[in-house]
Amino acid sequence: MILTRKKESIEVVGAYPASVIAYDFVRMGIAEQNQVTQMKLHKLIFFAHGLYLASLDEPLINEYFEAWKFGPVVPSVYHEYKLYGSGPISNFDFTPYGYLDIPDLNQIDEQSKSVIDIAWKTLNKFDGIQLSNWTHNPDSAWSKHYKPDIQSVLIPNEDIKAYFKRFIKE
Repeated sequence: MILTRKKESIEVVGAYPASVIAYDFVRMGIAEQNQVTQMKLHKLIFFAHGLYLASLDEPLINEYFEAWKFGPVVPSVYHEYKLYGSGPISNFDFTPYGYLDIPDLNQIDEQSKSVIDIAWKTLNKFDGIQLSNWTHNPDSAWSKHYKPDIQSVLIPNEDIKAYFKRFIKE
């Protein structure tokens, strides 16, 4: 069965907008002079979301990932940062819709922030291509759903959780 995104938005209650998590990663990259690219940003969000699902059995973000050519992508985050192309996201001056609406990071609870920090510390030294290659492993959640000739194929949270469970020590 292939799930596709409908025109209306899909949301999971009780989780954060992907843009809030994306902003936090971009902010950390700028602060540490280790700016992220769009590709890397999606993999950071995917990793944090997967860890959160696997360890807490709840989603970190209230949106779904889609299986795109270069790995898992949250479409709303892609559109928010697409102006930067494949280059580093070096400031918050612009989005395709004007100035970025800066989210309040104080809304992120301690447990979620801890997972975001773990994802950053684990992956910040890798570039987007390396992280994309990792998401392309034959047994990954992305590889189960990527169809080169079909756009907007959803990656179910259940598959993301199952994939990341293998990396969590009890």
